[in-house]
Amino acid sequence: MIRRAIELQDDEASATEYGSLSADMLAKVAGELGIPQHHLDRAMAEQRAGLLESAPPAGLFDRILGLSDLEEAVVVEGTRPEVEHAVTGWFSAHEGLRVRKRTADGAVWEKDARPLASIRMGLGLTEGTKVLRDAGSVEHKVKTIDEDEHLVSVAVDPGRLRTTGEVLLAVVAALSVFGAIGVAAGTGSVLGSLATAFWTAAVFGTATILGIRAWSRRVSNALERALYAVRDPQSAGVYEPVPGWLGSVLRGIGLIPRRWRS
Repeated sequence: MIRRAIELQDDEASATEYGSLSADMLAKVAGELGIPQHHLDRAMAEQRAGLLESAPPAGLFDRILGLSDLEEAVVVEGTRPEVEHAVTGWFSAHEGLRVRKRTADGAVWEKDARPLASIRMGLGLTEGTKVLRDAGSVEHKVKTIDEDEHLVSVAVDPGRLRTTGEVLLAVVAALSVFGAIGVAAGTGSVLGSLATAFWTAAVFGTATILGIRAWSRRVSNALERALYAVRDPQSAGVYEPVPGWLGSVLRGIGLIPRRWRS
């Protein structure tokens, strides 16, 4: 009881001393510790942008299927309009996505099923991949660190991959049960039917999990690729996906995107 009272006292003291510190008080403490003001400003900006927040732990099923890494983030230099323009330009012109809804700090994207976008993606006339088009809902957020630095994060909703995994594993379970019933009916062996069920579930279940994990890795790589292009579009080669006169003609009729960032 005494130990619990001490813990409560410590918690109350911590909340009083640190949980409600004002910016002036933080500056005073930082000054006493010899921390430059610009470092404190950067730390406070990063906290506001969410860089210091830990993501909630993923569930066991998501970890097994590799669905816990479907989010990437990078710091992009530029004004907020420039950064937003870079993000929206990349997703709409190179990933074959379109905005489903706007949010307070970004947008939710979905597959652009319009003919022109499908033709561009089908002919490989963009610098993006087709992975994000088929991954489901994609959301990007832009959070300000300071005037010329912004945290851009992109996440894929794991719902489609999770549902695919659940359906396939349910099919595997059904095949295992029916296989065990068939063996039991044909041989009358309970042990044989159990062995059949076990090996069927083990083989096809493992194959299913590895397949979903491979798909998840492709999605994660596509997110990383997209953010790399947003941060450094010229190095990503997005200025002229088709060079020369042919590129000029295709851009003129809208089959490949124009330069989206100068």
